[in-house]
Amino acid sequence: MALVNALHPNQSDTKEECSICEAFMQSEEDLVTTSCRHTFHRVCAEKRVNENNRSDCRVCRAPDALSNALRLGTCTQGTCSICEMTFNPKPDLVITSCGHRFHRTCAENRVNERNRPECRACQTPMALTDALVSNQSSIGEECSICETVMRAEEDLVTTSCRHTFHRKCAEARLKEKNRSDCRLCQKPDAIANALHPNEASIEGECLICEDPLNHLVTTSCRHTFHHVCARKRLNRDKMTDCHVCHKVGALAEALSEKPKTTAPSDARRTSMETQPEQNVSVAC
Repeated sequence: MALVNALHPNQSDTKEECSICEAFMQSEEDLVTTSCRHTFHRVCAEKRVNENNRSDCRVCRAPDALSNALRLGTCTQGTCSICEMTFNPKPDLVITSCGHRFHRTCAENRVNERNRPECRACQTPMALTDALVSNQSSIGEECSICETVMRAEEDLVTTSCRHTFHRKCAEARLKEKNRSDCRLCQKPDAIANALHPNEASIEGECLICEDPLNHLVTTSCRHTFHHVCARKRLNRDKMTDCHVCHKVGALAEALSEKPKTTAPSDARRTSMETQPEQNVSVAC
């Protein structure tokens, strides 16, 4: 079974084996999923990291996969990393392919209102969109490009507007017909973006609210936020750690210093003089 799971890591199930201890994993157990999409008992992962000094994935050997998953899980377990509110006992959640959980409403707002389909935690392209449509599976429905039924074993692609097509049909529409819009709702560039998602860049954005940076505070761990967002996180939410890497006390320490403001470089000043200040990108 362990070999089968290694060959088919996406077949995550309550009867899947933890490939560290080779015992079955149950849905009610405390599990941890790596960025390479392999799942283990948390206690097994912690033992492998702490006692065996092995931080790589037990299945595919991805470097630091276990230690990174444990760090993220410890910081965000039971919390939606979009709104940072604790999950209720029976919340309506979506789980991305990269193993991160969000409130469904938070995920929907992020995709629909902000047009941000990537995972909020690790920036995996299209992860939120894919997670939102996974429970509304298009399997058995028709691809509206070729009008044939889509099957589970086929390679499908889902746009940010939640429409699913055969990947080969979407590619043909883009390359042969030079049509990048969604075949169903005509959302501009939806197919092009789904086929070739940009690597999400958080440079120049507040990592709490994701709006452009203008009035800044930078932590000692080199993460940058709006001063007002950092102050709100500290005062209202009583959270002193960094929102990104969760370094203890990083926000409180940064807020004790004088806040910074952005300024466009001389090279960009002319081209940007008509734009509002909040559109200026600042590297974190």
